[in-house]
Amino acid sequence: MNKPIYVDSGNNYSVISSTNHKDTNSEIIVSYSNQKLETAGGHQLAIEGHGQMKELPAVYVPTATASLLSVQQFCEKRNAVMLFLRDGAVGLKLDKDIINHLLKIKEIAENNNLILLSSTVNNDNLYEINKSNNNSYFINKGRTIVTDHH
Repeated sequence: MNKPIYVDSGNNYSVISSTNHKDTNSEIIVSYSNQKLETAGGHQLAIEGHGQMKELPAVYVPTATASLLSVQQFCEKRNAVMLFLRDGAVGLKLDKDIINHLLKIKEIAENNNLILLSSTVNNDNLYEINKSNNNSYFINKGRTIVTDHH
């Protein structure tokens, strides 16, 4: 059975469900323990080892129906940004040129009142939408703060 790999914005650690998804030059280290992975639906799945996927550490959970690439982990470990578009997503390495282009996009959006949403990462590592006193919303993960002028 071919299992998919999903980009997961709600998971803080990547999950390998199939040995076909591990990085080519890495191995799955099998280690049976009492550790469990809780799914969004509340199911408990046994973690049977660990490995590497897309150059990120990941747990091995062969009973999962899909592998999950954690957006949070991807962005932090790979110094990257994930852009979600209507028809897909793309992960970009944050180099000087990309950062400058993103700042320019942010400036254009601010000047034209086009920012619809922003958030901060809270203590639980969740992106939380906060409303300020002047009815602007802030989304911030590290260095960028954007506002909605509605």
